[in-house]
Amino acid sequence: MALLDALEEQQGLILALLGIYTLSIIIGMLLRTLIPGRALARLGENEANQNQQLEKVFGRYRQSLRDGELRTIVICTGLVFAFNLLADLVQFTLLGILIIPVAFVFVIGAALQGISLRGMKASTPVSLILYLLVVTPEWLTYVIATAAGVNIGLSLVTPERQMATSHWQGFLLGLGDALHLYAVIIPILAVQAVAEVLYVRKVLLSGGSGVPLQPY
Repeated sequence: MALLDALEEQQGLILALLGIYTLSIIIGMLLRTLIPGRALARLGENEANQNQQLEKVFGRYRQSLRDGELRTIVICTGLVFAFNLLADLVQFTLLGILIIPVAFVFVIGAALQGISLRGMKASTPVSLILYLLVVTPEWLTYVIATAAGVNIGLSLVTPERQMATSHWQGFLLGLGDALHLYAVIIPILAVQAVAEVLYVRKVLLSGGSGVPLQPY
């Protein structure tokens, strides 16, 4: 009941953030054709640096994952889940408490995703659809995690929105809401991690590297 109440209470905020996030992705996709080649090259360099870090973690499991070893599937699923949960917590919820800084990270991050999406190539439409089905739940948790953080920040600054009598009480009530929202985020990320690892195996079997995650 508390979980459903928290979702209902934050429904407006979640839907607003979802709209902003979706719009930012669309804007990023539209802007890709207008971005100078040098700027795109710089973005590509940044992505390459991030991919190198991922390669250090996941590269050692590539062959055994391609072979379908259960132990590797479990390990990689756990790593994907842990990384995504940590990203939600630090990049979106904790930063969301500050409200204004997360707005820039949230919008710019979504726009960069749109730019990246526009440049992706898939071997078949089915591959692209499967890719989007795999990554969309993770993106949805970005929205919910941000809503959790923003709600804490708003509850701290304006405790009356929580019918609290002090800023501290407002903060605690906002924190309680965040815990309930993470009870939604965690199972989504768990299922998504399994789907992502299985999709990566399909990418590997199709001749891809799996890092970064892209359609096969």
